[in-house]
Amino acid sequence: MAWRTLNPISGKRWGFSLWLNRRRGDHRNVGAKTMQQFLKVLFLILFLFPSSVLAEVKEITCEGTYNMGDGETPTVAESKALLNAKRVAVEQAGTYIESYSRVKNFQLTQDEIQVIASGLMEVTILDKKRTVVGDGINLWVKIRAKVFPDKVEEMAKRVKEKPFADQYKSLQKDYENLAKDMEILRKQLKEAQSEKEKREVEAKVAEQERLFKANDWLEKGEEHFLKAEYDDAREAFNRSILLNADNPRAYKGRAWTYSYDSAIGLDNAISDLTKAIALDPNDPEAYGGRGNAYVRAKKFSLAFNDYEKEMALRPYDRNRYHFRGWGFMDMGEYDYAIQDFSKAISLDPKEPFEYLSLATAYQKKGEYDKALETLTKAISLCPVKSLSEESLRTLLKIFPARAEIYLEKGLIDKALKDYDMVIAISPNSIESGEVYAHRAKIYKGLGKSDTAIEEHTKAIAVLSKYHDSWDLPNEYFYRGSIYFAKGLYEKAIDDYSEAIKIVPNFVSPLYYRAGAYYNLGHYGKAIADLTKLMTSNPDNYETYFYRGNSYRYLGDYRKAIQDYDKTIELESKYVGAYFNRGLAYSDLGDNRQATEDIKKAASLGLKEAQDLLKRQGIGW
Repeated sequence: MAWRTLNPISGKRWGFSLWLNRRRGDHRNVGAKTMQQFLKVLFLILFLFPSSVLAEVKEITCEGTYNMGDGETPTVAESKALLNAKRVAVEQAGTYIESYSRVKNFQLTQDEIQVIASGLMEVTILDKKRTVVGDGINLWVKIRAKVFPDKVEEMAKRVKEKPFADQYKSLQKDYENLAKDMEILRKQLKEAQSEKEKREVEAKVAEQERLFKANDWLEKGEEHFLKAEYDDAREAFNRSILLNADNPRAYKGRAWTYSYDSAIGLDNAISDLTKAIALDPNDPEAYGGRGNAYVRAKKFSLAFNDYEKEMALRPYDRNRYHFRGWGFMDMGEYDYAIQDFSKAISLDPKEPFEYLSLATAYQKKGEYDKALETLTKAISLCPVKSLSEESLRTLLKIFPARAEIYLEKGLIDKALKDYDMVIAISPNSIESGEVYAHRAKIYKGLGKSDTAIEEHTKAIAVLSKYHDSWDLPNEYFYRGSIYFAKGLYEKAIDDYSEAIKIVPNFVSPLYYRAGAYYNLGHYGKAIADLTKLMTSNPDNYETYFYRGNSYRYLGDYRKAIQDYDKTIELESKYVGAYFNRGLAYSDLGDNRQATEDIKKAASLGLKEAQDLLKRQGIGW
């Protein structure tokens, strides 16, 4: 007796469930003035100071000289002439950057301006000459320095993160001391009475040149680091260390480059900072840096030991409490984190980001009202009437954070208003793209799928401008998922394909694209996607099950049976695999094996199998 062929149990359409959690960004919160006030300030910023005027590239031409004495080498002397030319250029560039910073309302010290000017310049040597002057040689260098003000904001952030200003001053002081020492050595060389005495002084001259070259490479390393050129920075620090292995600043600089390179890892950073501490046991920055590295390496007890040492060396630095607080956050010790963030606030009550950290700790504890109160305080520290670049960046963090807490309290309307504020402040920022994504999620939860699609579409439009945004492939996936749920499989396939194009190993859109192909009856394409999925997850029984169904629909019953076999091997109680394998055996005319599989499906409780057997008068 041949079994009547039924639609497979999975002949119903491919089911859908979102099982990829949205990656959360860095969310913080702010308070509220009116939308009109924000737009008014933005109008002033955007139209009174057009970007084409503010971003004009500045070119500076400067000259520098150096008189080389006995015992000095022309190469190092030329480097000193170049250094003198760059100093003049830095002074002129600093004046330009200071003016630009005032327009943009950056808050930079004079020392920070000098560091930024040095880091922003792209120097080209236009000409150089050597001229005999008396008993020595005069080296002359002419340079052109280009300054790119559009990079000032990014570099200002980096200068604030590290003690570049202090180290720049220290480096310039070292240059001055080396120059003074060289003058003394020149005098000693002229007064030398014997060849032995002369050789001894020349050896000291060579030593001074070695230290100059080490400092020169140290300065280059810091400039590369400021530009986020970490490989070049590391190479410069390596050269500095080879020339002077006793300078702790070079080890600290190299440690910074390691901490920004996950491929190399934190061990090298910790090793270099340990070396820096050995050379200077009273350097709080080295202890703090190593403490940060230990936190990232999840070695919390070692981190806190370093933070304690750093705090003892500079007890009034809020950053130490900030970093230790986040170490406690990583450990889930929120009460201790709250203590540290509160201490940081007491040291600098006008820093809004500290309130954001404190609010996050309260949020983690479930103390939402305290979190909202803290964020409201942070809002008051960002006055709309003096909306600086720093305030803009802060507000773009604070509003989403407060919206998140409102959502956790079920206050959806308030959350949406905060998201609206982010878009009003900076409609094309990456934060606005993330806000559209969050709003889409809210509307989907409210059952407003068409509105959710509109919000995902806006998110995609904004995030497409930021090529490093992980949210972009997510947005294609989520919008595709709504299309999938609405039965708009072609549109779903388009979105899933875009997500896969951006992240080829993104499993979720590949899985559901296979489902969309399956529901459209494009079984060959479904098989291709399911086969790709098996390479990344060979133990997912559902991929074998659906591929088996696809093969069966295409009439390839033997391959279908092989996939059902694999499904049962991975999940022995998966009833649909027994039932569909029975149907495949029936299609091949193997009624005995078909009956066994249908009986197995019936014994596992599948009503369709039971009804079929009843009609045939067969028990199970």
